[in-house]
Amino acid sequence: MSNAPQSSLGDTRIVVKLVSQRGWLNDADLARRLPGSTLVQGDIEFTTSPEVNADVIVIQNYLRYDTPLAARSGFIWKWDNEPIVNDSIDRGYDRVFTHLDIDDPRVTTAPPILDWWVGKTYDELCDTDPPKKTKTLSAIASTKDWITGHRMRGEFVARAAQEFPDMDLYGRGRDLEIDDKWDGLAPYKYSLAIENTSKDDYWGFYLRVHLIKGMFSLIKSNFL
Repeated sequence: MSNAPQSSLGDTRIVVKLVSQRGWLNDADLARRLPGSTLVQGDIEFTTSPEVNADVIVIQNYLRYDTPLAARSGFIWKWDNEPIVNDSIDRGYDRVFTHLDIDDPRVTTAPPILDWWVGKTYDELCDTDPPKKTKTLSAIASTKDWITGHRMRGEFVARAAQEFPDMDLYGRGRDLEIDDKWDGLAPYKYSLAIENTSKDDYWGFYLRVHLIKGMFSLIKSNFL
């Protein structure tokens, strides 16, 4: 990690590069999440391209230790999204935005920055009228059971399905699978949201997508 040469997208704009260990980020997907579906927002230009020099780098969660990065001095930042568990910050980060309670002068308390996981652009969501609520209750939860939080979620959903047999239950590995969460949330007045973490300064994407879709959230938080 070192100082970067002059940014390659223009002399007058601040270039901000977003990178993630998950590798899902690309310029097209990022643009559709911004006003006007453009990476240029005022005097800031966003990018995910490894070939572009950046003034600021924002790392979502973490990267491999051997990942080369270059930005202006003081502007390699880390932002924690997932409910990861650690009690220290690695060297190389200039600022860290996190919901974790870590005693480090680089840390700023901040909630996760989250996607909305629906097949609509920022502009489409802004221009869309509140969806008509033709159904009552849904839940979206996969059948993953890799960790304790997954298993607790599965048990809770199973109990909810017994108590509310008319609830439409979606998720990977279930009878009802959907590619776009909009379809499992927008038509419903209520939806059951199951998080795997409950702590100060943390929220999951379920509450965000429920607010976007104009619905009431019934939230259950599981502890890892």
